[in-house]
Amino acid sequence: MRIKFLLMILMLVPVTMAWAKKEQCTVYGIAPQGATSITVFDSQTRKQVAIVPVADGMFTYTVKQNDEMFYSFFDKASRKVNYIVADGDSVNLDMPADRASGTPLNEQLYAQCDSLMRRYRVYLSTRDRVRNALSPDEAKQLREQSLQQQAEADRYLEALVQQHENDCLAPFFVMAQCNSMSFETLERLCLSKGRYTRHAIFGKVRKSYERQKQDRALLDKPFIDVPVKDALGKTHKLSEFVGKGKYVLVDFWASWCGPCMREMCNLKSCYKKYKDRGFEIIGISLDSERQSWLAAISGKELFWSHYSDLSRFECPAARTYNVRSIPWCFLCDPEGKIIAVGLRGDELREKLVEVLGR
Repeated sequence: MRIKFLLMILMLVPVTMAWAKKEQCTVYGIAPQGATSITVFDSQTRKQVAIVPVADGMFTYTVKQNDEMFYSFFDKASRKVNYIVADGDSVNLDMPADRASGTPLNEQLYAQCDSLMRRYRVYLSTRDRVRNALSPDEAKQLREQSLQQQAEADRYLEALVQQHENDCLAPFFVMAQCNSMSFETLERLCLSKGRYTRHAIFGKVRKSYERQKQDRALLDKPFIDVPVKDALGKTHKLSEFVGKGKYVLVDFWASWCGPCMREMCNLKSCYKKYKDRGFEIIGISLDSERQSWLAAISGKELFWSHYSDLSRFECPAARTYNVRSIPWCFLCDPEGKIIAVGLRGDELREKLVEVLGR
């Protein structure tokens, strides 16, 4: 009897080992040139889960196998990030080549994501050319062309979503392009009852949708007057500056916000070009420390009007305009009507060319 029992245990060992093996997914990676470590994030929660050392340009990391789970691999030096689905025993990730293999889902992820991104890059490239147009007619033609290209990219995206409605790639594709597709397409996808809308990674899409929906609700409406405090603690009203005959950009920012500080070079360039042509900027900081706020203003040489009551997102202006993340801004026309929301980079420059010329 004891021998039979031992034989049964031995027979079960390979099955148990095979089952245990399937619980894990090992990523064999090629790192970007010069990388010394790769940071791994759980893409659903955006939480860091590990820092993996790189040896001879290679790294290895094992995660729990799950065909609904995405992980991102980030190289701090090159700012390069790649994603994988943990749906097999092993995945080969070539970060320099932007390629993953080893499972059907990962191979489709990279092949189809590349095709999708190419379509949106064509649209974004044409849109960026608007600001360099030589005439209003050329600018109009380029805008119409860019909208057609965006519509074509949106159709391709929706076809991919339908193709992958029963796996995790559908929410990933939507998440990757939620800031490039048209609002109408984004709304249609968000209001869908498809399975993909329940994936954890879709949370970013919903946030983008709610932000864009809120922004659109402000367009063509008069600005809402709010109190703001200057560096001496004196209270002013937004109406002292907005609706007084100039185009006014109301910019919400903070010294601790990396994207805000990177955008300052663009704001400085726009201010220098248009400040004598009817353009003004009102900076509303969501800092909590006076010294940090003022140091950022002087250090970056931000020579426009600045206000803050040092209460971060609880300040009256942020609460009134429901500011949930920064940088965020809105542009008012000379009468105080909001004509654009959330402009950054090229989008801001294009809008200023449109309303103030070259």
